[in-house]
Amino acid sequence: MKRLNGNLGILIGCAFLCLLPLIQTLGFADEPERMPVKELKRLLDSEENVIVVDVRSERAYREAHIPGAISIPLAQLGMRHSELPKEGLIVFY
Repeated sequence: MKRLNGNLGILIGCAFLCLLPLIQTLGFADEPERMPVKELKRLLDSEENVIVVDVRSERAYREAHIPGAISIPLAQLGMRHSELPKEGLIVFY
C-alpha cells in the first residue's frame, strides 16, 4: 500500500492534465478542483460518499489501483460518463 500511496499524487496530477480538455468539452467546471492525496485518503477511510474513477488503461488498472476504484479508461469516459452517479463526490485519477 505504501508504494501505491507514493504514486497516487503523480497519478492524480497526470490524470488532471489529461482530463482537463474532456471536462471542459462536457461542460463541467473550467478547471476541476484538485484534491491533496491526504484528503482523498481521509475520505476513503471515512464513510463519505466518494467514487474513485481510475482513468488509466485497463492494463494499468489490473496491475495496481486504489482499492474500491472503478476503471473507466480516459478514452471511454465520454461514452461512459452516464454510468457515474449523479450525487456524491467523484475523484478521477
